Amino acid sequence: MPEQQTARNVATGAEVVIEVPTVEEMQIFALQRERDGYVLRGLADRVKAVDAELKRMGAAARQPADVPRETVVESKPQSTAGRSRRGSG
Repeated sequence: MPEQQTARNVATGAEVVIEVPTVEEMQIFALQRERDGYVLRGLADRVKAVDAELKRMGAAARQPADVPRETVVESKPQSTAGRSRRGSG
């Protein structure tokens, strides 16, 4: 559960209550992002290691976001207008 802290708005001077993630929440978020990267790269052994750490911390492993994989596309040379030669002749 995020912690609530009071802060002062520098523009208006009003006091506002903001929610700040706890250290544990930030660690879980970082592990989930790390896990997503391992899933996308197909590193099952590392996914299992991160899952074990998430379980130890009491967080459930989640499915990675639908991030499209980058694919390699062979580049083809494009024809361009030729340059005129200077100083020849």
